[in-house]
Amino acid sequence: LEQFVQKFPQHPLAAEAEFNRAQSYLHHARQDQAIIVLQGLIANERFASTPQVPAAWNLLGVAYAAQKKFAEAISAWRSFLDKFPTDPKWSGVQRVIIDTEFAAAEEQFTRLDFPAARTAWETFLNKYPLDPRVALILYRFGQMHYDAAVKMATSVKAPAKLKPEQQAGVNQLLATALEDWQRLVSKYPDTTE
Repeated sequence: LEQFVQKFPQHPLAAEAEFNRAQSYLHHARQDQAIIVLQGLIANERFASTPQVPAAWNLLGVAYAAQKKFAEAISAWRSFLDKFPTDPKWSGVQRVIIDTEFAAAEEQFTRLDFPAARTAWETFLNKYPLDPRVALILYRFGQMHYDAAVKMATSVKAPAKLKPEQQAGVNQLLATALEDWQRLVSKYPDTTE
């Protein structure tokens, strides 16, 4: 496909060939190459009015998300939303942005970067208070404090005991976890979290 586009850059199927090449790279988990092809497709003035350009913006977001470059993915999708408000995939891309914002916070949680995860999820809760994952987020807030308390409590090797200031820190973290979980139960009494 690359050779086809090089030999026949004016051909009506050149944009489609470039898009298919990017899809192929993504299929084989070669996101960097797909991103280069997609950026070239988007930047090429000859392809500006082809249906592949909106799809390229969308696929560019997918490629970045596959690399866990969430900010770049969201930026690509927001560009899609701004440039192509009548595209049939517009509402689906909006949903993907919300899911990616959640995934970015989830990634921080998985990496045990609890302050960054909490900040990202608080932003998420402010933007999307009716999202069905709110109960899970509130549960995770308590879980982060609980895990920090357990880590602090087990950091002392037996038979030594926690110093009074360490015990106070553990107690504070456990109290905060309990507050987070009480907030969850009060807002979502019938949830499994």
